[in-house]
Amino acid sequence: MKKTVLVTGACINTGVAIVKKFAKEGRNVVFTGRDEQKVLQAQEEYRKEFPNVEILGFALDSLIDETHIDQESAAKMF
Repeated sequence: MKKTVLVTGACINTGVAIVKKFAKEGRNVVFTGRDEQKVLQAQEEYRKEFPNVEILGFALDSLIDETHIDQESAAKMF
């Protein structure tokens, strides 16, 4: 059974690099991003690049402000 990792903010910058690192290692990846279109696009690109692992993206805009998250939005993902 493959291990699965969760990566937040995986549509830009460091998040992209983290997804690719784990996918190259053969791990399944669940990732989040705030913009649904960007998540869908990233999911498609990751799946093309890494066809031997499962990759699943979720649009999750759970930030209320800099220090608070919307618990309900986060709970929906799980």
